[in-house]
Amino acid sequence: MEDNAQLFVMAQEWKNEHWSPNVKCIIWGTGQVAGEVRETLRLLEVPVYAYGDNDVAKQGTVHEGKTVLSAEDLQDLDSFCVLLGSYVVRPVYEQLKSLGVRNIFVLLDALKYPAEELLQDRKLLSPCFSEGVQVQASDKTLVEVYGDIGDVLIKIGLLHGLKQLLGEDRLWVLVEEYDIGEVLQEIFPQVIVAPRQRLVRDRAFRLEFLKSLNERHFSRSLVLCDARLHANRRVLNRYNFNVPKVDFARRLPDREYLPELDKEFLLDIFPELENEASSPLHLLDDACGRFFPQVFPYDKRNYAVVNLGAKKEVRHYEAEKFRDVVAFLLSKEMPVVLLGRGDYDLSWASELKRDFPKGFVLDCVGKYSLMESVSVICYARLFVGTDSGMWNASYVTGTPSVVLYGLGEYGCFMHKEDFVHYAMTDDISCLGCRWYCTHRAASGRVMCLDDISPSKIIGKIREVLDEK
Repeated sequence: MEDNAQLFVMAQEWKNEHWSPNVKCIIWGTGQVAGEVRETLRLLEVPVYAYGDNDVAKQGTVHEGKTVLSAEDLQDLDSFCVLLGSYVVRPVYEQLKSLGVRNIFVLLDALKYPAEELLQDRKLLSPCFSEGVQVQASDKTLVEVYGDIGDVLIKIGLLHGLKQLLGEDRLWVLVEEYDIGEVLQEIFPQVIVAPRQRLVRDRAFRLEFLKSLNERHFSRSLVLCDARLHANRRVLNRYNFNVPKVDFARRLPDREYLPELDKEFLLDIFPELENEASSPLHLLDDACGRFFPQVFPYDKRNYAVVNLGAKKEVRHYEAEKFRDVVAFLLSKEMPVVLLGRGDYDLSWASELKRDFPKGFVLDCVGKYSLMESVSVICYARLFVGTDSGMWNASYVTGTPSVVLYGLGEYGCFMHKEDFVHYAMTDDISCLGCRWYCTHRAASGRVMCLDDISPSKIIGKIREVLDEK
């Protein structure tokens, strides 16, 4: 086999162009990323021959039923390739190359987060768009939008612009969760839900789902950016459902992910979109009017929403500290509605409700659908919570918010509008750590959130209420 000219490659492209049944596949690494590579190979139906690792303690042991080799062991093999299963790419690549290993690859769609090297080695990546890519406005277009509720909500302005440009009968939107699909159907009548866990784990369902996509005869599939390479993206990219696909993630390593990149990439295809794309603000207002609970004890614009948790555990704020925040809101004669969806939210909501006079704190955790929760946020005077899907709901509905913002995400996820107020730790030296926290508190939560005092949150609330 010849030395590979491209280090970074998409999985299906690697299989088509660089693999054959007589090639032994060795995954370099035994950690989380290696597990992602193993799962990618499983879906590609490519067997793993062995693992490799520089940790002497692991060499010679068995991992996932396969022997763990050293770099020197590779010199005794013939007809093999190495797939790097580590975020540390460049040093390992140079080490193996110095030993004469020629076929070394990083499968881009096996990474949950892009490695730093992907941002540096631009020249090694093939462009997302070829000269032959043409999309006509009359085409029947599928737009794949991956991520959780917050990731999708911030894109609805762009999707609305596409609907205006193409016509709603020419545009389908694919999302990963049923409740997200129910929200989007208030704006886009043609929504396809690809349930994340079932699509990945249930082969029979996956084949039936892909068949149904084929039968719709799409002219083009546009895959929008997301900060993480979700499992469904990998699955649907791997199994070509006979639709020409333009995956914007192929361009992401050129620069750090930004939500605005979707519009930039789409303008390469639809220059007219410049005049159609709109802000996501208030696009859900009509739906919120229809979904607002018919029986609700508080007047609109006269209550605050406190969202206790977030889907990612590292974004949880110590609920004990929310007591002071709730007490302050009640002192301003502002009833509090508690929202949330997980077990963490449920346990703390019941305790917070018991601590305050009956009728002033409404426990709605797990009691509303996603669209109903969005409508409750829409008509609130104030939203308080951590960086979560519900915070993004407050953003798209234009509800003033105080968000407890940790340092794990990129700064580009911070909304810049005046009605969004951030409570953050004073030390922001860790900004952009992607939640790989080396400063965890004894509670297990990350320090950058634990360091946010209730007084700081209350100070931000005073700003929203125009108090001096």
